[in-house]
Amino acid sequence: MIEDAWDKGINDIGRFQTGGIRGTRKYIGTPEALALYASLSIDTDVAVLADCPGWLQAHEQLLAYVSNYFNQSATAVDQRIQKTLLAPLYLQQPGHSLTIVGFERHRDGSSNLVVLDPSYETSSAMSALLAGKKSSRSLGSGRRNEVMRAYRRGERHLDRHREFEILR
Repeated sequence: MIEDAWDKGINDIGRFQTGGIRGTRKYIGTPEALALYASLSIDTDVAVLADCPGWLQAHEQLLAYVSNYFNQSATAVDQRIQKTLLAPLYLQQPGHSLTIVGFERHRDGSSNLVVLDPSYETSSAMSALLAGKKSSRSLGSGRRNEVMRAYRRGERHLDRHREFEILR
């Protein structure tokens, strides 16, 4: 579908940058995702978040951006959980892309992105929950953390990067 978009002249710089992707196992980035979205008439825009001297670091901008995005239409489920019908965000960090599906803010003020990362497999604790073998209440706090470990990206992880691109 991306190659078809390029054939139509949609953001075809990606073809030049990648040399084409049809029949390959090449990874795609923001230009390729943007071509796909545009070809499907999915309204999107790109935000580039980068370290700037005297301003917030890229990871701080990213966390604020994602928090604001999900909070714009969130409704409370209970005191601790909010939900939204907003679409996930496409996140490009240097050399790797992820899908942001949520945001966590902790009592101590720290926060995490909740992501789907194609380089991680489903944890055994999450598999057990999905299979109905365990309930989240039956897991101890250590096991509850294990369930979400592969899906969380906090400041320590994000601070490694100086620039991010987001498609929403």
